[in-house]
Amino acid sequence: MAEIEVEFASFFNLGTKDALTSVYYRARKMWGMDKVLDTDLHSIGDRNRIESEASRFSSDFLVDLGYLD
Repeated sequence: MAEIEVEFASFFNLGTKDALTSVYYRARKMWGMDKVLDTDLHSIGDRNRIESEASRFSSDFLVDLGYLD
């Protein structure tokens, strides 16, 4: 988990884990998703929503993130 945090913090130029968490919470709100504390983090619905939103990003961006090979 720490490796993921470091990679995302570096990619998005964020200084702390808290900054990355804030970005995630804002993205969920922007996408109309339930607050993290109000949902099951392993929900298929959440996963599908995130994948749907991610499909709007360019493939180059998703490859850079490590989301696509």
